[in-house]
Amino acid sequence: MRGRKGGTEFGPFRLFPAERRLLKGETPVQIGSRALDILIALVERAGEVVPKHELLARVWPDVTVEESSLRVHVAGLRKALADGNDQARYIVNVAGRGYTFVVSPADVAPLPARISSGASLQRPARVIGRERDIDAIAELLAAHRFVTVHGAGGIGKTTVGLTVGAVQALAVADGVCFVDLGLNSGVHTASDAVASALGLAVRASDSTENVLSFVRHREMLVVLDSCEAMIDAAAALAERLVQEAPGVAILATSREPLRARGEHVYPLAPLTQPPEGTAPTAAELLAFPAAQLFCERAVASGYLAGLDDADAVIVADICRRVDGNALALELAASRVCTYGLSQTAELLDSHMKLAWQGRRTAPPRHQTLNAMLEWSYALIGEHERGLLRQLSVFAGAFALEDARGVAEGGDEAVIALEQLVLKSLVATDTSVQPQRFRLLDTTRAYAKAKLLESGAVDEVQRRHARHYLDLMHRFGDRAAVQPEHVTNIRTALEWAFSDAGDGEIALALATCACDLFLRLGMLKDCRNWSERALAALSPNLVGSRHDMVLRSALGHAMMFMDGSPGAAREALEHALGIADQLNDTVHQFRLLGGLHMYHRRMGALGELLPIGRRAEAIASLLGGAATVAAQAMLGVSHHLNGDLVQAHAALVAVRDTPADPDALGSFYGFYRDARVLLARTLWQRGFPDQAAEAAALDETWIDERKEPVTACLGLIWGVTVYYLRGDWGIAEDYIDRLVRLASEHSLRPYKWFGMALRGALQLRRGDVDAGVSNLRESLRLLKEGRYDIFTPWLTCCLAEGLAARQDTDQAFRLIDEIKPDPGARPNVYMPEFLRVRGVILAQMGDVPAAEHAFRASLDMADDLGALSWRLRTVSSQASLRLKQGRLADAREALAETYGRFTEGFETLDLRTARALIAEIDARRGESAPI
Repeated sequence: MRGRKGGTEFGPFRLFPAERRLLKGETPVQIGSRALDILIALVERAGEVVPKHELLARVWPDVTVEESSLRVHVAGLRKALADGNDQARYIVNVAGRGYTFVVSPADVAPLPARISSGASLQRPARVIGRERDIDAIAELLAAHRFVTVHGAGGIGKTTVGLTVGAVQALAVADGVCFVDLGLNSGVHTASDAVASALGLAVRASDSTENVLSFVRHREMLVVLDSCEAMIDAAAALAERLVQEAPGVAILATSREPLRARGEHVYPLAPLTQPPEGTAPTAAELLAFPAAQLFCERAVASGYLAGLDDADAVIVADICRRVDGNALALELAASRVCTYGLSQTAELLDSHMKLAWQGRRTAPPRHQTLNAMLEWSYALIGEHERGLLRQLSVFAGAFALEDARGVAEGGDEAVIALEQLVLKSLVATDTSVQPQRFRLLDTTRAYAKAKLLESGAVDEVQRRHARHYLDLMHRFGDRAAVQPEHVTNIRTALEWAFSDAGDGEIALALATCACDLFLRLGMLKDCRNWSERALAALSPNLVGSRHDMVLRSALGHAMMFMDGSPGAAREALEHALGIADQLNDTVHQFRLLGGLHMYHRRMGALGELLPIGRRAEAIASLLGGAATVAAQAMLGVSHHLNGDLVQAHAALVAVRDTPADPDALGSFYGFYRDARVLLARTLWQRGFPDQAAEAAALDETWIDERKEPVTACLGLIWGVTVYYLRGDWGIAEDYIDRLVRLASEHSLRPYKWFGMALRGALQLRRGDVDAGVSNLRESLRLLKEGRYDIFTPWLTCCLAEGLAARQDTDQAFRLIDEIKPDPGARPNVYMPEFLRVRGVILAQMGDVPAAEHAFRASLDMADDLGALSWRLRTVSSQASLRLKQGRLADAREALAETYGRFTEGFETLDLRTARALIAEIDARRGESAPI
């Protein structure tokens, strides 16, 4: 054993005998001198039985003491090591002989050389007998990036995969993603499962591109567990990840190789057991990992008797009979406290022989995991069997409340569940509260087959569906929804809509689930199940609350997906008509919010204010968050229609009124905080510094992974403020965040806007050709996708860029395509449109037309109260007059407008205006105060 200064590591501990020092992590363990001597002696001879007289002679060399003193110090040592807690076992009493340190030399690993003296290494919980496998798999991953751990069910593939992942988490920059592909076989695709684990809100029919977009430039390890559940899809996904994401490594676990390009298969052998024909002593037995695992699990289940040589022979026989299969060993060990070693061995023999289907002459060590589960099933009582069958309907984890809701028996079911946990038929996770339970995939498949045999599968699935229907009715906000809830809701929906399902439950489930999926931003699920439910809606339910909620969910989902905009509007308006008939004010308000967002996206600004005012009237009946949401709606309407004074008042009121963000979101789509739109209003009114403060989206503002749509909206409004201020570094950062987030969640219009603004930023920085090309292509995509709210402004940016490279004819044709309605109130972008038109006309030599455009722009800016637009226009006008030699005219209007500002003097537009005034003054040969 080697290590730093002779140091040795076991579990979370590090022992330095020469320094007489024991550490747990980097913290010294307080331990007596005698106890430390005992530990050093045992570790030096790990795996051997150290007789008691030798320990007494070494620890008390010149003193005669009773054996009881040794027991007292060993007890203190065990307490310091937490021996026996959390399945940790280090020191075992060998009856009549002495003590042994049960960790073998392979387990007592030297400290890694790469760890410096001051470093702290937090290794995962001890995994028996797999250290060499873990190291070998890690080396293969480092060399080849794609490794499949291959072996039989129950052999420990998942445990090894989790442990490798925990170790690798220290070495990969972007962490480890663990995905159990056995959870939703037949419901989820492999790429959907990975996307869900990564927290991606998938909205495309094939989520592979979403996953690739997310991981392509990351350094991470993806662990695909139980690939046999969807072997072809897992192989295809793993192959693409390895080929297209050079920083990603894949660790798969499967009962069969994936047979994909680049795969390196690592066969996982059973835990080593004593060879046939041997009768090991107790000391010799504990050198074998299979025996170590069995003994530790037996002790953990309450078996406290010492292990003598006769017992060692029985344990060795049990290990061989189950062929070192970890799950079988744990199942057998859990019975030792009840039946003792000898009777457990007899039961094992009687229930396991001749169980290999099709090969009745196969030896016991070749028996299948199914046979092992059949044996464990026979050992439990009928009530426990019934519960195990019923628990098989859960997809993934479940809480105690869920088990009670699905299983029959009330308190008896709780007792039975406890027994199933103790007997390792149900796994438990106590790291979260309330604790979660889970059937291993092989156990679930076995129990589900038994449920089918019992003929009770439909009734149990009906109870499962009703339980999650009741649970959804009780969800207060998004925080109450756990990933396992969503997984089980999907499973319940699949059953309810199947031929064996229940139409009434299916409709109720879909109605609740689609509303939930919409709140969670799960638009793909929302659209899928609302469409299925509406297709199955009976004629007598047309116009019902179910019809209303499902159409509302469908319309909202289609608005952000690739569906027809007309179909989204039709669904929302149809749902609103039903809400009106039912006098359902909550849904009336929510649907008005959806329609408001729809028309805003379409650029139909004239529709916004009537919707906002109707929503305000309904909000007076609802109160609370609805009032805040209505003010936000009106603020948006006023802003986009150019009434900046009223927009400012409404948005400030929203900002300054406390409101529950979740309640606000449930009422009004994806609005959360009005301050980002307030920032645009502040900039336009001539308060650039206040606008920058309001546009700042710090890390606490929103969780991008949970609310990607809202986050994108905040980034869109915020980035325009920084772009207009000339804070191009911040703008570029916001653009990068927006494009990344929108790409990861298939929010294509938001991605196209980010790319368009990136092109506009290239223009402002002087990269005219690239900027024009990128902006032109992004505008085309935005127009095709009918995301028209920003296209007039972005068209102005493109036209000005074309003019900058002397393409004035193209620029004029482009700007001339924007045909404002002469009878409508000028919207918020109209002053800028007229300014750019004037710039292009001046460049074309039509000075009178340019002056006319500038005057119209100034009039509109004044009418809107848009001081910042006015400054831009008067600066362009001053540049034209400066070229004409009209210095006094140029300076007067520019200086007067500049003088209205009280802040923002270091922003781009004010610096430009100041430089123009200085140039005019220089040309006139005089200087006047600005």
